Amino acid sequence: MTTEARARALYDEFPDDADAPWAIVYALHRQVLNRTAWAFRVSHDLVPSNRSQASLSIAVTGGAGMLREEQDEILNLGERFRDSEDATGTALLALWELGADTQPSEKQMRRIQALLDDHITRFPDSSLVQQRIFQGPSDMAEQMTASARQRAVTLLELGLIVRHAIGSYGQLARGLGEPYADVLLNRAAGGMAAISIDNQERQQELVVAHGALHSAVAVDTSAIVLNFWVDSDFARFAEAFEAVLLAEDLLFDGRLALQKVRLSPMGSFVYDVGSGQRLIQEYSDDDRAAIRERPARLLELMEACQNAHSASVRLTGDDSGNDHGHWDAAVRVAQSRNIPLWCDDLALRRFARENGVAAFGTWALYEALMSSADWAWLPDLREFQMALLGAQVADVPVLLSELVKQARDDQDSDIGIAALLRRPYEWMLDTSNTMAWFLHRVTYLSGNVNSKGIPNLLYNACTGKALTVDDDERLAVVSDMLATTISAIGESADTRGLVFAARYAMNELTLGDGPDPLPSAMKHLLSIDGED
Repeated sequence: MTTEARARALYDEFPDDADAPWAIVYALHRQVLNRTAWAFRVSHDLVPSNRSQASLSIAVTGGAGMLREEQDEILNLGERFRDSEDATGTALLALWELGADTQPSEKQMRRIQALLDDHITRFPDSSLVQQRIFQGPSDMAEQMTASARQRAVTLLELGLIVRHAIGSYGQLARGLGEPYADVLLNRAAGGMAAISIDNQERQQELVVAHGALHSAVAVDTSAIVLNFWVDSDFARFAEAFEAVLLAEDLLFDGRLALQKVRLSPMGSFVYDVGSGQRLIQEYSDDDRAAIRERPARLLELMEACQNAHSASVRLTGDDSGNDHGHWDAAVRVAQSRNIPLWCDDLALRRFARENGVAAFGTWALYEALMSSADWAWLPDLREFQMALLGAQVADVPVLLSELVKQARDDQDSDIGIAALLRRPYEWMLDTSNTMAWFLHRVTYLSGNVNSKGIPNLLYNACTGKALTVDDDERLAVVSDMLATTISAIGESADTRGLVFAARYAMNELTLGDGPDPLPSAMKHLLSIDGED
């Protein structure tokens, strides 16, 4: 029996119990069905009688998108429960979410200011609302920018771990305190390690995918989102199975991601490899519309899956009682029902196998369907490979030599090539030819309008080639790549941009502040000049 079903049964049995209807509100809020919860609260004339009910009422009102209609009610609750950090903090945050579209009246502004001042006085170390002192507009801008940049640094470090399949996207979301679906939809790590470069591991996953056809599987959010990235038909892929089970924790998380996009994002921080700067990339109106549309489409697909209870399901041997949240929910469902896991996060698939769960990704499913009777609807192999590369799924089984044939004289054509240069497999397969093509490409680009893309190619090449050697040899590899690239391009080289790209590669390879490759590169350049 679900939490909501138990709450409704309690209410039916004890309709006069003052707490019984609040249990239903809580159960609906936990499922992120806030509009339903709000309507239930209003229709039953529920008035909070304690701090917990006040905080719940405010959170439900905010989640339902009813803040504009209930500003006074939220202020009343905040003022009534002034001695509650959670209630007043939640009220202040909810009122902040109204944004510029709804301007409070002067009277409301005075009440908000009074509530804020009182909250800071009562709870100076509040985890919900913090006070900052600014010495004028420039100081405010500097402090806020520093805070945002620090978050960008944290995201960068966590993203590197995810891109190298050391940690999963779910763990990244947990570390950032963001909905799992939201982090996936926004490609917070820059890409995804969705396909193994280990031939044996890929073959094992192909066997699992074959065996899963026409049977029940558990699905992770990553598999649905990957199909967004490559513009393929998730629902058609899902038809290959008898049933596709989605953990209820993941469904609730998807609803939370949709709720989150009510706020209108202005932009995001991006790292410009060529300048070494973290820049603010402003979103256009179309970008913002797409950001709001994606969670809605995702939720439609999630709700079409078969819902599976997961809240109280624990992995075998996990007696901690800890709330793991959403990141391993699909693994827990798969293990509890003894069914395979369909997931496009390589790190999560490996975690699943460690816990006795057979797992496969969309690439393995594609290959399995290609060899089955009903495959005519599948996208063309080369188009599917290119779509994956364009989505920054770098380890697609395609050779650089095959991709080079399609390279055009435009910057977009280098996106897939850069992704291949970043994977070690290409360098292990044929180091000399890969290096020769890389130098040919950067030399060619140095003479045309797309020369700004060269640092990005160098960064990816440094990362891929360095991953083929031991840790203590990687600085030498990156330094040599930097020196060789500068020498090959000659006087037209954007040396500053190339140095930043090489440094960025070293930081990624060391998951932090790596050693500077420039001094060794200078020695290498001098030796090259000496030979000339």
